[in-house]
Amino acid sequence: MSAFPRTPARVQAEEWLDHDLGSPSEVASALRSLRWVNQFFGGKRMHRRLLQRATARVPSGRHLHLMEVASGRGDVLASAAASLQWPREQLRLTLLDRSVHHLPGEDNPWPAGLPQPERLTADALAIPLENDSVDIISNCLFFHHLTEEEAALYLLEALRVARVAVVVNDLERHWLHYGLARLFSLVDPSRISRHDGPISVRRAYTLDEISRLAAATGRAFELTRGYLFRYGLILWK
Repeated sequence: MSAFPRTPARVQAEEWLDHDLGSPSEVASALRSLRWVNQFFGGKRMHRRLLQRATARVPSGRHLHLMEVASGRGDVLASAAASLQWPREQLRLTLLDRSVHHLPGEDNPWPAGLPQPERLTADALAIPLENDSVDIISNCLFFHHLTEEEAALYLLEALRVARVAVVVNDLERHWLHYGLARLFSLVDPSRISRHDGPISVRRAYTLDEISRLAAATGRAFELTRGYLFRYGLILWK
């Protein structure tokens, strides 16, 4: 029998970036590596695809409010927002992260062609906003950090705040994806990311597991696969 089965068991090992286990420069390096991974391994592409689909249900001619949870620098939301055919004066963006140091700052300025985002430091399981106050709540490479209990709570909390949809963009747990993550860790310039990358795959959910979590909310949903074992979930309000 193979030492690494076709669908490896999910683990709940700690990732260093979750607790900023490193110097400020090492944390910044890890965030840059995440940006690189999303740029070249399908994260931005999937986010654009999901948000274009979700915003199609938002009536044109009115303001659109998008919020990215566990946003980090917010580059994935920025890429998706820039691709939308939405007047910039009617576009509102919010970035939520547990750490103020992960949000964009002077050393990583926001794209000039987009409205400046509101920055919110808060817990994704207790979003400090009113019911139905944001059109679409999205996240990228965040969902796998949650236990099943936390994942279920997050989906309900995001649905509380969202008016239209909740979008999840993450990686799928698969032995081949794990192997790719191990290979990439050999060249990743970030010490933190070299540690976290393979663990992220082992912490990720399979599509069957995601389907069960989405179905448990009682809402309609769409689940799709993307490039290099990415998946996208749209949970409709």
